[in-house]
Amino acid sequence: MQKTVVLFFVALFCLFSTQVNAMKPAPFVKISYQDPDTKCSVVSDPETEKTLVSDAQGNEVWSMETFFGRKKIFLSPDCKTLVLFGTKYFGATLKVNPEETVIEVYDAGKSKKQFTFQQVFGLTIAQAVAKYQVPQKGGGWISSPLFVSITQVDWQKKQVHYRFTDDTTGTVGF
Repeated sequence: MQKTVVLFFVALFCLFSTQVNAMKPAPFVKISYQDPDTKCSVVSDPETEKTLVSDAQGNEVWSMETFFGRKKIFLSPDCKTLVLFGTKYFGATLKVNPEETVIEVYDAGKSKKQFTFQQVFGLTIAQAVAKYQVPQKGGGWISSPLFVSITQVDWQKKQVHYRFTDDTTGTVGF
């Protein structure tokens, strides 16, 4: 009896400790975005694994056989270039993995460029965590809005502009 009680509490501890330490994404839903200025729109559907970009009149401009998840969306005024920031599962919450893509650029549905954290921000994830005192979540995830934000995409110069919380700014060209 005593051994059974001990095993029960050990099992309970293991169950709760793994749930606390690891982040799990919510189920995916259809993502819809409309640019407030151009009225171009993006719909990315997890069920069909398809993304559709339409102009202001609702006409299809291009599509691709990819669901991009919860990434932050930037769409060019001509509806042809799509810049995505973040991760498929947690959006602006980034995995502490130096090889993971944090910005991806699509041109008419074709992946044109991919950038890692260090390529975009010029420092490693560990340096950013230390410099900006960013707490790590379970599984090694960090919330990028706690230390950096994308401020603008300059479509003519093909640059993404960002600002750190200490007002340091930078750009990455695509």
